[in-house]
Amino acid sequence: MAEVQKALSLYQAGRLAEAVALISGIKPDKRDTNTHLLFGRIYIQARLWAAAEQAYRAALMADRHNAAAAEGLASVLNTLGRGAETLKVTTAFAANPACGPGLLYEHAEAQRSLGLLEASLEACQRIVKLAPTSAVAEHNVAARLGDLRRYAQAQAAAERAFAKGSDAPETWLVYGRALQGQDRYDEAEAAYQRALAGPRPCIDAHLDLAQSIWMRTGDAKAASQRLDEAIAASPDQPLLAHFKSKLLDHAGDKAGAYQVLVSTIRRRPESTVSLELQAADAALALGDLEAARFHAERVRQVAPEDSNLLRVECDLYLALGQGAEAVSAAERLYQRLPMDRSVLARLATAWRMAGDGRYGPLYDYGQFVKTFDLETPDHWTDLPSYLADLATSLEAAHGALADPLGQSVRGGSQTLQNLLQSKDPAIAAFFAAIDAPIRQYIAQLGRGRDALRQGNLGGYQFSGAWSVHLRPGGFHTDHVHPKGWLSSAFYVDTPKAAEAGGREGWLKFGQPGIATLPALEAEHWVKPEPGRLVLFPSYMWHGTVPFTSKDRRLSIAFDLVPDRPRR
Repeated sequence: MAEVQKALSLYQAGRLAEAVALISGIKPDKRDTNTHLLFGRIYIQARLWAAAEQAYRAALMADRHNAAAAEGLASVLNTLGRGAETLKVTTAFAANPACGPGLLYEHAEAQRSLGLLEASLEACQRIVKLAPTSAVAEHNVAARLGDLRRYAQAQAAAERAFAKGSDAPETWLVYGRALQGQDRYDEAEAAYQRALAGPRPCIDAHLDLAQSIWMRTGDAKAASQRLDEAIAASPDQPLLAHFKSKLLDHAGDKAGAYQVLVSTIRRRPESTVSLELQAADAALALGDLEAARFHAERVRQVAPEDSNLLRVECDLYLALGQGAEAVSAAERLYQRLPMDRSVLARLATAWRMAGDGRYGPLYDYGQFVKTFDLETPDHWTDLPSYLADLATSLEAAHGALADPLGQSVRGGSQTLQNLLQSKDPAIAAFFAAIDAPIRQYIAQLGRGRDALRQGNLGGYQFSGAWSVHLRPGGFHTDHVHPKGWLSSAFYVDTPKAAEAGGREGWLKFGQPGIATLPALEAEHWVKPEPGRLVLFPSYMWHGTVPFTSKDRRLSIAFDLVPDRPRR
């Protein structure tokens, strides 16, 4: 077809707008796989995701074994954050040992987005075997190992990527994160500087460098100054404003966080959708609902189908006390992102506000929040002596002074390394000791069609484990774990204030981490006790009550994802 050939020529010549205009009026034969593939490539290049998805689905309808069509569709779905749908497309192809690296990478990305980090790592390692000289493949392995907090192994994989010829700033970023995860802050900061050097700097390294300064010193002013220098050097990089706003918000300056975004948007009338959405979130945190609505409307004009816009709209309805509207928005968002536990938490909040009977079974604290007292591990005579050794081992792992950005911890520190990889005897004994209560919880949970039980395959995998040390006045903000299935808290040492009235230091459930009208209070509390393990659904809002006594609150937390029982 002459018009298709002309569209190809326009595309190859870089005349993208003309190619899009031409193909929008062409209806290929349903069996013409190659034309559908071409249209998909053109639409992806033009960032017209809905049209690209339609083209690639048409190509797969014409030839369901076409790997190029599957790879293109998977790329679109991953870009749109629809990892569960991606796996439906890629799984059969990935099971084939002859699966190509590109399609296998999209499969791995979908697994990563769903919290299936071990499986994603395995897929990336397969790609290295398929492309043994590829520095990019080694970089992806390093990145996955970093996601799993296997920082020493991530460092080694990044070094292999360097040895294979990579000098990419993204690899220096992954390398820096691996070093920081081992509390090697000076070396990490040097790696971040390498990521920022050269003609194509990795802007993400600015945040990691500022975060390293913050965590090492607890000095928000010094970290903010580092970002100010970056913004002065690169005023046209809106991502830097995003980083500074994130830092100020974490340090408690919500007004400053919003103003950074507003001033950047004013300088850039064509500002990015992500910046406008972050400004909407910052305005909501300040209680300025009109400003939040203004930013949401700006996004609606250019990206009406953006899932994060729907999330902001849901949050607006909750803040306005419009329960029915919040339910409608949350249900539509849940249809798009059924695996995102933060979406399910919003849906539950909307149901609670609207008086919907579906809330109670979802937040059934009696059935879903369970406590277990740990049995004394082997090689220890009693539980107190074990907990004392465990506390010593954990304290040695808390190398940072301040809490990491983007986490729920305030007034304390959180370990960066994955405790699952620790060879320390006390830490390793902890994971052996909690296997029985976890399996007991899963067995008691049973199967069902609700959001929690439908994921029950009979077994589990860890998707991460860390320790938190809260100082006097410290607490966890109310939050959920978006990629988890089951979450936890295990208490190693607890403050004396927890024994007094007022529930200081207690774990609380049900109070949303977003604004609602009326304000919804916590509904359920668990008293922390040394040696106590608490298991609960990852979608449940939870936080802690600040404590005032001059001692510490030392705990371990982990997330689980479903797995089939091991034989």
